[in-house]
Amino acid sequence: MISLIEHYQFQNISISEDVSDFLLDQEIGLYQKYFKNDGENICYSISIRKDENELYNYDIETSYFVGLDRIDSFTKLIYIEPKLNKNDTEIDILKMLFEAMSDPENFDHLQGLVDIDFSSKPILINQKKDLLTPFLVIQFLKILSNLVKKGIKKSYYKISKNLKSRVKGRILINTNITKNIVKNNNIDHHCEYQTFGADIPQNQFLKYVLKFLRRYLEKYPSEIKGSLKDLFNYINPVFESVKDVSFKQFKIRETNPFYLEYNSLYDIGNQILKIQGFNLSKDSSTEQNVPPYWIDMSKLFELYVFKKLREEFKGKNEVFYHRKFKGGKETDIILKVPGYECVIDCKYKPRYDSYAPSLQDLRQLSGYCRLKSVYKILDKDIAYNIKGVIIYSSQYHSDLIKKDNLFLNPINEYIDFYKLPISLPIIP
Repeated sequence: MISLIEHYQFQNISISEDVSDFLLDQEIGLYQKYFKNDGENICYSISIRKDENELYNYDIETSYFVGLDRIDSFTKLIYIEPKLNKNDTEIDILKMLFEAMSDPENFDHLQGLVDIDFSSKPILINQKKDLLTPFLVIQFLKILSNLVKKGIKKSYYKISKNLKSRVKGRILINTNITKNIVKNNNIDHHCEYQTFGADIPQNQFLKYVLKFLRRYLEKYPSEIKGSLKDLFNYINPVFESVKDVSFKQFKIRETNPFYLEYNSLYDIGNQILKIQGFNLSKDSSTEQNVPPYWIDMSKLFELYVFKKLREEFKGKNEVFYHRKFKGGKETDIILKVPGYECVIDCKYKPRYDSYAPSLQDLRQLSGYCRLKSVYKILDKDIAYNIKGVIIYSSQYHSDLIKKDNLFLNPINEYIDFYKLPISLPIIP
């Protein structure tokens, strides 16, 4: 396995000798993987070439993605871990997600967070390196707990039952003859009728997925195991009246806008069942089969920052996440609070602790701050200078965002531009 660090560049001697020797045995060429095959966001790039002395060299570049994949050209695995990981500290990606998912508004912004390749052969790895399964489990339980809080869907459905001394709905003639008439029981009637309740296929599927999660949580290694068990124990009693039915996948889509969480739960639940299907014949509790996957850390950082901002600014319509404008322009966050109006750009770049933000990032933020649509959202006259803030990752500062610190650290040579650090959770 080639183990690398996310968003880093390696030239020849920067990785282990056995991997270096292996790469120099490969054919000259460029080996790349793109997130969701979009041709823009690259997960890794490995270039093998000859220098002016006809000696083999290689360059490796990774981006803002962590994950596990198979390089078919090399018949070798590649595993990329978070860039902030060090010998004595490790970023808790799962806790970042757990925190972000504590705000239900983030449920609508999970698209594009994970890229899973179920068409490829699964990869057997140590369970501790499996980020994908717990990543999906957290999403499923968080969304489902929010659904349970407002009430799961109920509907009319047919039920077939032998009724004593009464008739309801219509009598099932053939069944009634078999169960009652031939036994000389002329009092009871086997009927089919409609009833209203939660025992519908949609909820039966959710209950089926929950059965797998109960077993998984028993061996869950993370610090947030207790919190996830609490969520499970909160959710599970609601499904006691729902029958146990088995599913391979679920294809129904929900159209009622009040219950749109169901669609996210169907998608995530189907993914969990596929992964479980890879491991049904396994007895090992230390290894797990998972499909190749990639997690967008810059997207996760945005969700994490959004939740932290919502903790500080709790009013309705104060924090706007990913507003889209003409020409493909899309802001990260707009803050509409009297005295704190600004455009916020989230940058998962710890180097901004020591260096000024790049010219490219500053130009991007400046462009957002000058959009007429942003002025309209903030109800500002065009003569007003809208502030811009870059929130970046740093393990040397607080994990909270306070309004008094928002404009505390100006970016030199730029008017009304500021930067603000926030630390990420680490595994104890």
